[in-house]
Parts: sequence; C-alpha cells; structure tokens
Amino acid sequence: MNMNKKAAKTRVLNLIKTTSLVSGADLKKESELLLSKWPDYSFLSPWEATIHFGKIYQNEFRRNIATHVDIELSKNSKGIDLSKLSSSPGLLTSLWRARQKADALGMKYEIYISLCFEFAMNRKRKNLPQPNQLHYSKNSEHAWRNFVLPKWNEYLSEGIVRPGDLAQYRLEYYRQFPAQERYRQQIIQLCRNSSRPLKFHISRYALELNHLPAEFFKEGKSEAAYEAAIQSIETDLKLGLLIPQPCPGISRDQLWQSCFGIRAAQDDGASPCRECPQKSDCERVAEHILLEVRKQTGSDDPILAKRREQTRNRVKRLRDRRKVEKSFLRGCPSSS
Repeated sequence: MNMNKKAAKTRVLNLIKTTSLVSGADLKKESELLLSKWPDYSFLSPWEATIHFGKIYQNEFRRNIATHVDIELSKNSKGIDLSKLSSSPGLLTSLWRARQKADALGMKYEIYISLCFEFAMNRKRKNLPQPNQLHYSKNSEHAWRNFVLPKWNEYLSEGIVRPGDLAQYRLEYYRQFPAQERYRQQIIQLCRNSSRPLKFHISRYALELNHLPAEFFKEGKSEAAYEAAIQSIETDLKLGLLIPQPCPGISRDQLWQSCFGIRAAQDDGASPCRECPQKSDCERVAEHILLEVRKQTGSDDPILAKRREQTRNRVKRLRDRRKVEKSFLRGCPSSS
C-alpha cells in the first residue's frame, strides 16, 4: 500500500472511530468550527486535532508541575492518559469539548492552553486545570476574557504567532473550499492589524508560500505603498534574498477539510456546507462511514443510543422498585 492510500485509509478509520465514540450533538459543531478555527487545523480530522490538543495539554501540564510543584515530579506527570481516550468516554468528551472551545475562538492550541494555565495559576488554584476546566466558568468569564483575548490579539499583531505553511492553501491547490476562503480573509485581516510592514506580508504569503495573489494586499493600502513593497520584493528576488518554497505534492484526502465525512456535521442549508465544492464527496464518504458504524454498533449514533438505553434501564429499575414497594405495602397488615 502506497503512502497516499495508507493516509486515506487512516483518515477513514479515524472517521469511523469518531462517529462511534463521539455524540452526534458534539460532532454537529464541527462544520461551524471550520469557519473559526486556527487555519493550521482546517485540514486535520477532529480526531487528529483532539489528539494534537491533548499532547499540547500534557506538555503544558508537565511544564506547570515543574514550575509550581516539583521538577522531578514533572518528569512522570502528564495530567491525562491519551492511551485511554478510546476506552474512557468521560475523558474523550472532556478533551473533545475543550478543543472545540479553542477552535471557536480561532486560537492556536499552544497559546490557548498556555494562557488558560497561566490564568488558573494567577488565581491561586490548588490544582492544575483539567481539560474541561481550561475555559472560563460563569464566575470567571469577564476576568478570563480580559486576560486571554488581549494577549492573543497582541501575539497576532506583533507576529509572535502566525499560520504555518500548509500546502493546502497554495494557489496550485486552491479549490474555493470554505477553509481556503476563510484563510484568505484571515491573512488579509492579519495584515491590516499587524505592526509589520506590507512588504513582509506580500513576501511571505504571495511570494514565499504562494498562498495568495499579491494583488489581494492592495486592499486598504495606497497605490504608492503597494508599488514600493513590490519593487523592494523584486529587488530581494534578484539578489536571492527571497526564495519561493517549492510546491509539495499532496494527495486528494489531504484536501479533505476538518468536517469532511461527518454526517452529523452536514447541513445543506447552512454555511459552510451550502457553498462547499466538496459536498458531494463529503456525503458519499459520510454514507460509507455510517454503514460501517451501523455494521459495528447497530446505530448511526452509538453514544446517543447508549444513553437512551441507560435511561430506559434506570426507568425500568425505578418502576421495578416501586412495584416491589407497593407489593410489600399491600402485604403489610393495616394498623387499627
């Protein structure tokens, strides 16, 4: 099996695992999150993204143990055990929802988790936060937002954090996918809010990475400023100071967006599904995934089916107990 087929098979197996282990209610959010998440994650499956989030959480947990508790203790600390993710519904749900909160804010996972830990430590918490405690509570929302979001915006404007060099955003692979359209908007917005010169953004995203046409950066800039940047870039190219990256080859499945193949996330009447060129392929793969999940579990939504069965069993036990109690009371002699 070549590497491309192996990668596609892994993605499909991840989708089967995801549909089997994560509730439809949680999966439904994935298409909406495609339009908000940090662009580095737009072509990762939600399962891969959650594992990635979990590994970053473990690193940050270990770092905080070393800083606030004990360096030696930190060497064997990780906060959560990712090897138990498939067998621990509570852990999976907790980590999945924590990752979704970061995606809703459009934050890079390293920054989100680091700032959440810093916020928690500043408030003198006795214990380090678990994944479901990273985000704000009702009582801490105002303070959390005032601490985390300004720092994130500062990192963006100063260029401390910036999107990576994913090939999926190159002009050679541009297919008008919602993730690609969103990325273009994000880069232009970053350029507007950045303290860095126009030349930097055109050099990186139009010439070095070939992610956007150079003309996109004219918006909101004077003709003179744009032309000066272009002339300076042309000089750098001649001098060999700016070298465009070669275009890597990618397989078709590497262009599957993060919500691809998830039936619960599909909504033909809403964005991004409504205008997505991948819709027919997505529906075809999602049907294949559902067939496999039904074959393995007997349900389209195994988590919901399990919860309903547990509810039925609780109700049955309650009714049986009441019957026993009534029977007992009927058999007791009445006091006169």
